[in-house]
This record gives sequence, C-alpha cells and structure tokens, in this order.
Amino acid sequence: MESQNSTVVTEFILLGLTQSRQIQLLVFVLISVFYLIILPGNFFIILTIRSDPGLTAPLYFFLGNLAFLDASYSFIVAPRMLVDFLSEKKVISYRGCITQLFFLHFLGGGEGLLLVVMAFDRYIAICRPLHYSTVMSPKACYGMLLVLWLGGFVHSIIQVALILRLPFCGPNQLDNFFCDVPQVIKLACTDTFVVELLMVFNSGLMTLLCFLGLLASYAVIFCHVRWSSSEGKNKAMSTCTTHIIVIFLMFGPGIFIYTRPFRAFPADKVVSLFHTVIFPLLNPVIYTLRNQEVKTSMKKLFNQHIFIFLIPVLLRKGEENPSRFYHNAFLYTCVCDQVPFVSPETGSMEGSNHSRVSEFVLLGLTDSLELQLFFFVVFSIFYLMTMFGNCLILLTVLSTSNLHSPMYFLISNLSLIDMCLSSFATPKMIMDLFAQHKTISFEGCISQIFFLHLFTGTEIVLLISMSFDRYTAICKPLHYSKIMSQNMCIGLVVTSWTVGFLHTLSQLAFTLYLPFCGPNVVDSFFCDLPLVMQLACIDIYVLGIFMISTSGVIALTSFLILLTSYIIVLVTIRGRSSTGSSKALSTCTAHFIVVLMFFGPCIFIYVWPFTSFLVDKILSVFYTIFTPFLNPLIYTLRNQDVKAAVKKKLRCQYLNFG
Repeated sequence: MESQNSTVVTEFILLGLTQSRQIQLLVFVLISVFYLIILPGNFFIILTIRSDPGLTAPLYFFLGNLAFLDASYSFIVAPRMLVDFLSEKKVISYRGCITQLFFLHFLGGGEGLLLVVMAFDRYIAICRPLHYSTVMSPKACYGMLLVLWLGGFVHSIIQVALILRLPFCGPNQLDNFFCDVPQVIKLACTDTFVVELLMVFNSGLMTLLCFLGLLASYAVIFCHVRWSSSEGKNKAMSTCTTHIIVIFLMFGPGIFIYTRPFRAFPADKVVSLFHTVIFPLLNPVIYTLRNQEVKTSMKKLFNQHIFIFLIPVLLRKGEENPSRFYHNAFLYTCVCDQVPFVSPETGSMEGSNHSRVSEFVLLGLTDSLELQLFFFVVFSIFYLMTMFGNCLILLTVLSTSNLHSPMYFLISNLSLIDMCLSSFATPKMIMDLFAQHKTISFEGCISQIFFLHLFTGTEIVLLISMSFDRYTAICKPLHYSKIMSQNMCIGLVVTSWTVGFLHTLSQLAFTLYLPFCGPNVVDSFFCDLPLVMQLACIDIYVLGIFMISTSGVIALTSFLILLTSYIIVLVTIRGRSSTGSSKALSTCTAHFIVVLMFFGPCIFIYVWPFTSFLVDKILSVFYTIFTPFLNPLIYTLRNQDVKAAVKKKLRCQYLNFG
C-alpha cells in the first residue's frame, strides 16, 4: 500500500538561469533584443526563398526548412523563459513539461537529420555534379523532408514514452530554465540507471555519430574540391565552411549535454541557453551572410517594399550648388543599384559605367608562409584562452554569491563584451591564414564594421561606468549602496549597449551609401572604417572629419575623463589606512591598465584616419585579440576575491571529473 502514501507531482518548479535579479534583467534585455531582431530575419529568409523563382534549387529548399525549424525551435523555450524572468514563482505543469520536452526533441532531432540531408546534398553537388539533378529531384527532396520529420518524431516519442512510465512523487525542482531529459529523470522516485543509459543511446550516442559522420562527409568534400577550378573551389569551400559552422553550433552543445546525463556541471545552463535560444536564431543568418544568391534576392525583395531616403549632406565638401546636391544624391543611389542615371545638368547617362564592388580583398597581416603558420598557432591559442578565461569569469561571478556586487556585475559584462569583440574578426582571420584568396563580401565587411563599433562603443561606456563605481566606492563609501543600486547597475549596462548601438549606427549611416566602384583591396585582416572609406569613388573629406569626431575625439575624451577620475581616486586614498589603501590601489591599477590597453590603440587609429602607418596592423591585432585576452587575466590576477572564487570553481570541477 505504498502508493497511497505517495503524492503525484502535478507541476515542476524551474529554478531558472540564475537567482541574481541583476543578471536576470540583463539576460532578459539581451535575449529580448536578440529575439526580436533575429526571429523576423528567419521569417524573411523563408519569404525570400518562397517568393524568388531563382531559389528553387534543393539547397535553398532545405535552407528554407532549416529557417522554419529553427524559428519553431526558438518558440519552445525562449518566450516562456522571458516571461519567467519577470515572474516571482517559475512553475510549469507536468503536462506542460512533457509537451516542452516532446517538441524540443522532435524539432531538435528533425534539425539534426536535416543537417545530414544538407551534407548529402552538398556531397552530390560537388562530388557527383552530373548526377545531381537526378539524385536530388523534387520527389527525392520531399521524401527526405518527410523522413527527417518522421525521424524527429520517432526520436522524441521514445524519449517521452520512457519518461511517462517514471513515477514522480517529489521533489519537483528542476535546476534549469526549461524541461529537458537529464534534469527531469533525476526527479523520478525510482532507479533510473537503465533509463539514463537508453537516453544516452537515443540522444547522446546518435548525436555524436551524426556529428562524426557529418565531419567525415565534409572531409571527403574538401579533399575532392582541392583539384577543382579556383572559382568553383572557392564557392564550394565557402558553402561547406558555412555548413560546418552550423554543425558545430548545433551538435557541440548537444554532445556536451546528452552524452553524459548522469552528472551535472555549472556550464550546463549556459550551454543550454545557447543551444535552445541563441544558435537556432543564428543558423539561418549564418547561411544568408555566406550565400550570395540569397543575399541578392533578399535585397531585391527588401527594395521592392521599402524606399530609403538619402541625405548625403555630410558627404559633400562645401558645395553650394543645389543641382549638384541632387546630382550626388541620385548618383549614390544609382551606383549602389547599378541603374543608369541621367544627370540633371548635362542630360547624359551617368552611373551606367560604374560597377558596384561586391567583395573586398583582405591583404592580411603578412605574405610570409612561415609567419602565417606562426600566427595561426599563436592566435588560435590566444582566441581559445580568451573564450575560456572570459567564460570562466562569467560562470564564476554568476555562481558565486559573494561576487554579486556592482563591481563584479560590471566585470562580468566586460568579459561578455570582450568575448564578442574577440569573435567578430579573429575566427575569419585564423581561417584566412590558410586561404589562397582572402575575400570578404560587401555585406560581411559592413557587418564587421557594425559589430566592431558596437562592441568597442559599449566597452567605452562600460569602462566609464566601472570608473564611476570605483569612484563612488572609494570617495563616497557611505552612499555607495544607495548610488550603485540594482537599478543603477542595470541602467548603466543598458546605457552602455544603447550608446554602443547608436555609435555604430552613426558610423554606418552614410558609409552604407558610399559608392564603391574599385579598387577593392583592404590592407588589413578585417574591415574597419578608416581603410574601407578610402576605397569610395567620391571625396570623403567631410565623412572623415565626421568619423574623427564620433570615434577619435570620443575615444580621446573618454580616456582623459577616465584618467582624471582615477587620479582623483588615487589622491583620495592617500590618506586612508594601509590595508584599505592597498586594496583600492590594486583594484584601480587593474582598471587603469585595462583602460590604457583599450584606449591607446583606438586613439592612435581613429584620431588621424587619413594616414596609414605600418604599426596600424599591430595595434589592430592588439585591441582585437590581445586586449580581450588580457582583460580577464588582469582582473583575475589583481583581484583576490575573483582569484579565490576561480580557484574554488576549478577545484570543484576537478573533483567532479575525478
């Protein structure tokens, strides 16, 4: 009669991503913005493929289905997670939990099989081109689509069938922000060893095998395209590289989570966040940015519905003639769209001889093969250590209760920005070291400029916020808790991102409409305004002055403000006790080292953008690769609390693995 004394669980309590209210609000804002921007982009990709008769090939058919799957996948977890951030009690019913789990594995399994089908499509297109139209017929494509949906359904039904047979009589707390197999089966009131083995086989092993099979298939493709023509080789390499990026994004977190559901790790929540929310929204965007046909069709569809007003006042160099003003305005539009333009002054056709630059050639750091190999090894190590170090600081601050103070909250945000800053150009630069032709599309170049100035602008305001935090803590200690309240900290972070966004928009507002008709060689390893601007087919003097005022002067002014604030802080702590003075001096010194490393290269590059120096490339490497790597290292080594928390975290992980 034991069953009479047991209680059946009717709902589960979700502990969420973090208990810190500050972190919750920060993640809420970031995910909301990300979700609202990227999700419409996925639907726009579907609309483009459906409406363009030139995108009927199997590749685009599967790409449209990938966008649909990823958009659907993002609806399973993200909306409820955003609502739960604003809820005091995060609960989900038993049926709701099972439903969430079913659709998670239904769509996730379907997407895994879809990536296998897309790899097969690329294999046939590249290795068996003469048989492609026969093998990848419309009937075959629909058959593969049906099989992958059935495969995802069968995979999910097996998961749900095993869980439905388990008794749940308490506890009912899930240490996650959604329902998933590894957490749910641990709450069952019975021995789940056999069930966990079945889960590992059905999810973990299948995911690992698919991943290894996909890597093997693309390795075969890469070996095959080595002997192809240069143009065909570059196109095939570009397409397959995109597929491999998506495969790593999709299968990496899945392998991490499902191949060992017996043991929980602190990183599980962060990996799950990327796996269920971030990556599904990014996958189609990655495909779009790497596919010229889809980009062209999207532009065509976009231009059919939206009229963009041009105000190129800043692009003119003191012109007084109104007719010349309209001449320039229309010329920019015609050059960008490759439309013949009738001059209002001469009546002749202009713009028809202009050819729009569709890609830029990056000269890179060096032409020496030996140095390229050396840079590949060094930069790969630095990039991996940067990501690991910043992730470790983020996890440490999130999981350590005594680090939930304003200073560490701002430091964790600095780590997040440094991870983003090191990722906008470094991976491509590392890949380009082995590429014979280092090219980047016009849209990819503009995206690099956008993200570079977004992250650097945000980091500038964040460093000012950190300076203000230290000033208040040292010079106004009695008012610190009141001034640096939770709302103030969140407001400072939101302001940092807002200012960074507005700053990068001001940089791109007129750059987007500059006519680029040749040359197209950028003497660097990534796109930045001073170099790209000089390739425009018009006089960019006024635009250069505008860029100096929005980048160079702002960077210089911010640096002087920070320098002044830290001088005031240092003067204030001279009269303090030895212990308090040493701790404050250590913290401020760490902050000031970061400020010098970040602002020094920026001031040098952006205060005089019209002149190129040999040292420019070295400084660019420094603030895009080395500074994001050194920031967490400096803060960790100079801060006793962070060092102790990191050591404790690493020791716990070592014991868990042991």
